[in-house]
Amino acid sequence: MKEMDAETFNCQLNQDANGEITSAIVSNDCTIMEGSRDRYISNCTFNKKLTLPKAGRFLRFTKCAIDELAFLKNACMKRAVEFEDCQFKNGFFAQEAKIARLCFVNCTFGNGACNKSKLNLNLEAVTIQGGGEVRLLWDNRQLQLTFDAEKCEFGELEFSGGSSGLQAVKMRFERCLFKRSVHLNSISFTSSVEFNGCQFKKYVDCSRAHFSGINFHDSTFNEKTYFEDTCFGDQSGDWAANFSEVTFQKGADFEGTRFRGRVTFQKAVFYEATTFTGVKFCVEPNKDR
Repeated sequence: MKEMDAETFNCQLNQDANGEITSAIVSNDCTIMEGSRDRYISNCTFNKKLTLPKAGRFLRFTKCAIDELAFLKNACMKRAVEFEDCQFKNGFFAQEAKIARLCFVNCTFGNGACNKSKLNLNLEAVTIQGGGEVRLLWDNRQLQLTFDAEKCEFGELEFSGGSSGLQAVKMRFERCLFKRSVHLNSISFTSSVEFNGCQFKKYVDCSRAHFSGINFHDSTFNEKTYFEDTCFGDQSGDWAANFSEVTFQKGADFEGTRFRGRVTFQKAVFYEATTFTGVKFCVEPNKDR
């Protein structure tokens, strides 16, 4: 791979007829310049901080390594920003950005040791426009995740960890708006998950998931919510689920749900029928089996 500075990197990227650049090592802080064309960056290594453009169209990184933090700040991306088979040694930070779609596919966060990936994804006042989506997809690997979002708007939100599932170290959504469906089904979260004061416009599917602890305090579900065969809580017997002051506009399905710890529905409102068939409550570990 050819080593170059950020200025040379941008010049070559802009001069290429197809908006492509491959096999480069950028040794200093790099800010990708704005452009009106789609851009494709592959097999590149960024040794220092990488800052994405403030405006542009489609942007894809394939098999790239980002040694320092990647930034997306005060940006308006009309189309998708995609990372596939990339390595982030520190994390990804987005602030005051409008993005059509943000996607991470088979990426490694941290050093990737022991076949585990660690993601620090921080979103502040970010809008995933229209029907856009955030997708975090992993194949046959476990993920240690730090996902922190405040006052953000999302299209579709999907987490999928393949057969090995997904392990979340920290996941917090504060006063966020989800315009489309949320998919957290069939995933294992090893630490608490928070959706505090959030609004869900479409359906939420948490069926067959395992949450060590989850907080939906003061959130509103506009469509039916699914918790079929979901397990809340772990062996500690601490708080398993907080549904206090939650509004279910179309009801919920808790069929076969297990609560292995304390749960509250204080001041929760159900406007339509809700199913609690076959629910098990147990504070002590392993008593629900």
